[in-house]
Amino acid sequence: SAEGPRRRFPRKPGGRDRLALLPLTSGGRPWVAAVPAAVVVEVSELDGVAAVPAAPGFVRGLVDWHGDPLAVADLAAWLGLPPLTEPAGARLVVVHPPGWDEPVGLAVGRGVRVVPLPLPHVRSARPFPGDPAAVAEVVETDAATLALLNLDHLVGVPV
Repeated sequence: SAEGPRRRFPRKPGGRDRLALLPLTSGGRPWVAAVPAAVVVEVSELDGVAAVPAAPGFVRGLVDWHGDPLAVADLAAWLGLPPLTEPAGARLVVVHPPGWDEPVGLAVGRGVRVVPLPLPHVRSARPFPGDPAAVAEVVETDAATLALLNLDHLVGVPV
């Protein structure tokens, strides 16, 4: 199938001046994962996923990424939340944090965006409903509850 529109994200030294917001849930007050924008390599439509037999439940499969196979994980399911419920509008966010051997594709909902820091927020009283070790902090913004991901924890969870 034809590739959807892609956006490349230039990496900046330090990468702490912007956050990439990755939708996890919809309905009610949404949960959004937040990662340093510097770890995001590309965002595109998610399609052409080939299933991988006997893979963990959060692994959606493999996609052809510029001629190379790329593992794709349902980020919500990887974090211990219910899996993505809008596969037709899903986005593929390719991330390559420091310490990871290979980039990984994350299947997330629509509405991926990058915001500058500082971002107005308050500490949240909501506990993260998934794996608490996967989240460094939970904060509230005007629009959503942000789960600031602990990428060091996720690198230890095989895809």
